[in-house]
Order: sequence, then structure tokens, then C-alpha cells
Amino acid sequence: EGNSLLDLSKIIEESGELTPEKIERAFAGMSFVSGDWEKYHSKIKSMGVIVEEWISGKGKTSPSGQGYIHPDSAIVDIISTHEQVLEGQVYFGCKFPSKPEYRACITELSFKVGRNLAKKGCIGFFSLDFVVVPTEKDYEVYAVEINLRPGGTTHPLMTLKYLLNGKYDTDKGVFLGENSNSPKYYVASDNIRSSNYRGLLPSDLMTILSGHHLQFNVHSGKGAIFHLMGALSEFGKCGVTCIGDSPEEAQSIYDKVVSTLDAECSPKNMYTHMVIPLLHE
Repeated sequence: EGNSLLDLSKIIEESGELTPEKIERAFAGMSFVSGDWEKYHSKIKSMGVIVEEWISGKGKTSPSGQGYIHPDSAIVDIISTHEQVLEGQVYFGCKFPSKPEYRACITELSFKVGRNLAKKGCIGFFSLDFVVVPTEKDYEVYAVEINLRPGGTTHPLMTLKYLLNGKYDTDKGVFLGENSNSPKYYVASDNIRSSNYRGLLPSDLMTILSGHHLQFNVHSGKGAIFHLMGALSEFGKCGVTCIGDSPEEAQSIYDKVVSTLDAECSPKNMYTHMVIPLLHE
């Protein structure tokens, strides 16, 4: 049923203490991704519930580590770190790799958890979500969730790997292309959406992309690659992975893709980019 947030700060400010009765009354004011307390409460007995402490902090980030446990040998490889892009508590996209300030820490903790999972018989992809809070001298790193499956960061990583035929350098935490010693970076999202995109076909998307020279270039190893194009025409939604030679360049390509789509699909420009075939008898 999703996550919800119970804010007890007002109770503490008003009375200075928490009691079971005060906490119970606060349930009605909880914020939900969907539904309300009555709907949520009715599912607790059948589905159960997990209560976790909310981690606060200025400049808080949500990185993740991803690994793979080989079925034949139980060897654990850490294959990426990411900065997760969230809207509230909902996953929106990611940036590769995670920030250099704590990248090594995320890698080390992910490896430790991976070895533990391997001992318990787990195989295949796994990922860990973290919350990182800056302190005066360093960072506080909290592990908050384990996912025993390919996740939202798996697809863009595989896209990068197969396009460039390179490898992930675990020690440095960067991805190197097959014919380059320069690291590659990307910004990816599964949620580029607008009601104005409805009615677009994948071929229209490619026309827009190539017309603005934003498509992936095999020679430079940079550009944008779309996915989830099947949802474009009906739902006005698609995904994209934008690859660059720096975090700033990858972000710039992503921003240009979104702004270009918005401009081309605005009501005043609608259909002007589409290629209309001639009909022959």
C-alpha cells in the first residue's frame, strides 16, 4: 500500500511528551502516497506493517549500491552506485555514479551485505538503498532497504554497458568504455511525462531527437536513448538514459531532451515535427 509519514513533532512541541493515546490520535493526520488512514489501517492486520525512524537532515541524499551474486560461485560483484532521484518517497530516476565523497563507503557496505546475502543462498541482482546526511566533518550513512531483484537503476546501467561494451571499475567507482580511459556518466528516468506527449509514436520521438542532434552517437559515446516508448502514445510517458563525459554534461543532455520534447509537443507546435507519408495508388 506504499509508505506513509507520521509526524510527531507537533505533539512533542505542544506537550513535551508522547503517550500511546496521543500517537493514536495522530494517525488520522498521516500523509499517504495514496489513500487515507482508514484504508491503510484496514490492511495492517492482513499485510502487516514496518515502522522505521524518519531520518532528517539538511542536504540529505538517497544513494544506492547495486551488486550481483554469481549463481555458480557465490562471488559478489558490486556493479554500480547511484544517486536516486525521488519525488517525495517515489522513485523518479537516477544519476550515475553516486557522489565521490561517499562512493567508497556505499561500495564497501554494499559488498558486506552482498557477502551476507550470498551465505544465505541469495543469487542474482540485489541493491541497497541508503540515506546520507552531511555532518560538520563527514557524512552519516544509513542503510534503509534491501531489494533482491533488478531495480530501477539496473536498466540504465545495462544500457550503458551494452552500448559502450565497457566495464565498471569497482575501486574507482566509475564506468570505462571499451575504447576509452575516460569515465562515462548518465542521468536516467522512467518518468518523463506530459499530457502533450499523448499521441506521439516512437518514430515521432526519433524524428524530434535526431532533428535536435540529441540521439546517442556511437562514435562519441554520448547522447540520449529512450525506453518505455510503448507507453508514450496512450499515457504520454517514456523513459530515457542520457550519457555524457561528465555529470554536468549528462545532466545537460537530459535537460535538453525534456525541454525539447516540451517545446515540440506544445499545442502551437503539435504535429509540425511529424513525417506524413505520401499515399500512392
